[in-house]
Amino acid sequence: MTATARQPVPSFDPLVAPVGEPTPCPVCAYADAHGHWGPIAPARSHCRGCHRAFGPSLREAHCTVCHRHFASPDAFDGHRKRGRCHDPASRTYRDGSDRFVARRGPFGEVWRLRSRKPLPESFRS
Repeated sequence: MTATARQPVPSFDPLVAPVGEPTPCPVCAYADAHGHWGPIAPARSHCRGCHRAFGPSLREAHCTVCHRHFASPDAFDGHRKRGRCHDPASRTYRDGSDRFVARRGPFGEVWRLRSRKPLPESFRS
């Protein structure tokens, strides 16, 4: 199964806003004014780089370098090699099978490691 192509993340880059102008991201603007994400954030965390909101789960991981979101810390670690980010869609196992699978979550695309273990007979259809 091939992972879906990564869709561009809508970006409100606060660095593009002219000096003295408010940031175009309302969540970042609220945090700048109040010191916390507050009620405007639809989740408990928000990335200032890509402006993605994500849930409170400690089982998930967001990369603040490439701005991809992962279903587990192990999946996050699997996309990094020698201190650099690698596109999860291009990462494969030695046998050529995809290492990652992308799913749409409530806050956007989430990459998870594809299991290499065969499913138990009771799960096969």
